[in-house]
Amino acid sequence: FYYFAKDWEKLSKNVYDIVPKRQHNLVNQIFSIIRRSFRRFFHAQFYVVAILFAYYSCMLWSIGIDHSLLFGFFSGLLSFIPFIGAVISCFIVIFLSIASLTGTKICVLGMVYGLGQLIEGYILSPKFVGKGTGLHPLWILFAFFAGFKLMGVLGVLISIPVTVMMRDLINFGITNYKSSQLYKQ
Repeated sequence: FYYFAKDWEKLSKNVYDIVPKRQHNLVNQIFSIIRRSFRRFFHAQFYVVAILFAYYSCMLWSIGIDHSLLFGFFSGLLSFIPFIGAVISCFIVIFLSIASLTGTKICVLGMVYGLGQLIEGYILSPKFVGKGTGLHPLWILFAFFAGFKLMGVLGVLISIPVTVMMRDLINFGITNYKSSQLYKQ
């Protein structure tokens, strides 16, 4: 997504070069829909990451983990990766803090990350990502499963923004069709 946003001007210029001039307005509308779809997803996901950063930082600090703010920051960022981010974060914290951990603290860490995953999956993502993108929770689950089946972990990462973009483009096509002369006949 970073490179997609970074090279947007170059990509759009290449499209404009191959599309007839009379269709440039349509291409502008489509590009606007795509940018808006991605923006809505990333704004919603930012709130989830920020809340999880605060949650993990506070919880790690409360159980006595050194550098809890740093670990909380990376745990919040890795929560961007559905399902896998929390597991990776937990293992990183355990690995880097192994000298100061007891068996009890390791169990508590597992519970902290398990609870964080539940909060993210059942409360934060539906509230912020679901409402921010306008996708029903069942569509979000379907997108995750379809993305994983088609492309593995990368598919899970891009499933929601691609689903939002496809939905918005389909709605745009339906709206244009209903306002066309073909539909009115």
